[in-house]
Amino acid sequence: MLPPNEESGPSFLRPHPFFATKPERAIEQAALPKLFLWGMADPVSGRHISEHLRPQVADVNLVALEDVGHYPQLEVQELIVDRLLNFFGERM
Repeated sequence: MLPPNEESGPSFLRPHPFFATKPERAIEQAALPKLFLWGMADPVSGRHISEHLRPQVADVNLVALEDVGHYPQLEVQELIVDRLLNFFGERM
């Protein structure tokens, strides 16, 4: 069986042309308020990714969560809820 590509396979597995150049494009171009609650201790996508992302995304509110890993919503639940409520409360 061949892997799906743009010509074959179910349509939901084919890359959308909007994302053809790089996945971050949607985030970079979104004209919406952005809040990233970023676990800096994440060994996969921690501090090094946040440092790359910050200059790429205009008007990002990136909250650096020191000593938090890949799952901030599980590791510091109360803090996440508080930050989300504040973020959305400012926009209502």
